[in-house]
Amino acid sequence: MQIIHHRYPHYLISQLAAEDDRRRLIQRLKTDKPNDVPLLTRDKQPDADLKIAYKTTIRQSAIAAFVLIGTVFLYNPEEVLTVGTRSRPAIVFNMQHIPETIQKALPPAPPRPVVPLAVEGEEVPDSVTIEPTDLDLDALPLDLALAGPGGPMGPISDEPMNVADIDYKPHLLTLIMPAFPEEAKKAKLKQGQARVKLLVDKKGNVEKVEFINGPPHFREEAISTAYRYRFRPGKHQGEVRKVWMEVSIQFKYD
Repeated sequence: MQIIHHRYPHYLISQLAAEDDRRRLIQRLKTDKPNDVPLLTRDKQPDADLKIAYKTTIRQSAIAAFVLIGTVFLYNPEEVLTVGTRSRPAIVFNMQHIPETIQKALPPAPPRPVVPLAVEGEEVPDSVTIEPTDLDLDALPLDLALAGPGGPMGPISDEPMNVADIDYKPHLLTLIMPAFPEEAKKAKLKQGQARVKLLVDKKGNVEKVEFINGPPHFREEAISTAYRYRFRPGKHQGEVRKVWMEVSIQFKYD
């Protein structure tokens, strides 16, 4: 029975077996009958085999490195041991002691000297008699009008004011929803807006309405709706005044 060996080149036992086979082959070739064919082997020449001097080269390099490191330690040990450990010089702050300042109360100022005033002319008698005088009050021009911030105030003006100039603007109390005009429905309008100008009187009623802008289909209904609004009257400087203001009336068809 022939035995088949599976060899792995990187295993030691495989290398030993290969070397043994090689040795047997050379031995068998030597025992053969001589002939004219020269016997050549594939062994490397010692001068050309680089692996022979590999261990020697590693050993010599390690020895040279140890010698170099030892030489550095022997010739300059302080520099080697203190590399990177040198501390920076300490920063010294010189503190100067400043004594606390104490403020002393100043003495009160001496009183000013009183100098008597000299009165020119004759001496004033101790008692003076004033003769009765008749005063005609009707002849004096008196202006009994009250003075206000801008001058004398007369009767309060009834002229309407602009809503931007009044102190307290009119406040809407009753909001009337407008009806959607038939003309707008025929024009196939679904919604719209009209802007009108109102004059709110002192009782909060709408005294006058002016149409400003908007679709003409909403003009009449916007004016009619605005007349039915009710407001809390506006005030200026505590007095109820008429006020001009602008409002927008929304129209929507469901």
